Parts: sequence; structure tokens; C-alpha cells
Amino acid sequence: MRERESTLGGAKVTNKKANNKNRKRKPRKPNTKLKLSDWITESNLLRIKGWFRDDALTDEIVATDKMGISLATFYRWLKNSPALRQAVDEGKEPINVKLVDVAFKRAFGFKVNECRINEKGQKSVVQRYIPPDPSLIRYLLNNRMPDKFRNQQNVEVNSSLPPVIIDDVRE
Repeated sequence: MRERESTLGGAKVTNKKANNKNRKRKPRKPNTKLKLSDWITESNLLRIKGWFRDDALTDEIVATDKMGISLATFYRWLKNSPALRQAVDEGKEPINVKLVDVAFKRAFGFKVNECRINEKGQKSVVQRYIPPDPSLIRYLLNNRMPDKFRNQQNVEVNSSLPPVIIDDVRE
């Protein structure tokens, strides 16, 4: 064993470090990950489609937790496999339609019926108005009509006047 000594604030500190030869290595796990060809079966493509459709999982969760691959590998497989791309797109489509519907509903405001119970235990239905969300409206406009509604404006200035140089600088 190697020993290193140093002084820390006047106190002698000894740090024992084992040689690399004596260290125990962690046993390697067998490579049990499936290959792309293993996932391009009818049953596995249905599973993938269901993860996106029914469970509304993200790409990262499906790749790492469900398929046991990295997100980069998942994206590479999507690029190289039309069948996998189609399954993912078909799985995401119903969720995307719902999200767009909810976003537009929230952007314009809507009414909702709430069931309330008073102190006597009687139920009553009250209609409540949910106001529009200005940040969502801005987001939708920026993405749907970027030429009219964008966060930054580009202004071109064309001038034939020479630049003005000011020599008198006050300090």
C-alpha cells in the first residue's frame, strides 16, 4: 500500500491508498439489451405504440426505462427505421390531438361546471369561467405565425447620411 502524508493546519494526515492491482472490480453485466431488429416485431411495435398512446410517456422514459437504451440510440433508431418511426408517431398522435385541443381551449378561456357542497351537505352545480392564458396565446401565435408574431423584431435602417462623429466628450 502507498501512503501519502500531508500536514493540514499543523496536524499530520495519512491517506492510505490501495494499489490498483489489489482493487476488486465490479463484475460486468451481460449485454442483455435488445437490438433494433429485436424491437421491429409486430408485438414490440404495438408495445411501443401503447407506451406513447396509453401511458403518455416521453421519448426519454420509453428509451431508457422501457427499452433499456440511451436516448441518442433511440433517436438513431428512429432515423434508421421507418417501422419504429411510424409506431412512435401513431402512438403519439392521440395524445398530441388532445394536447392541442386543451391548449386552444385554455388559450381562449372556457367555462367549467363545479360541484360544490355547502355546510348543510347540499350539492349545487356552479359554473366557473377559466380566463384565457396570455402566455399560451403568445406561444401559439409565435409558433403558428412567426412572420407576424415573433419575440424579436428585425429593423433595417438604410441611410445615405454620413456618420456623425462627436469630438466633445464630457467626463
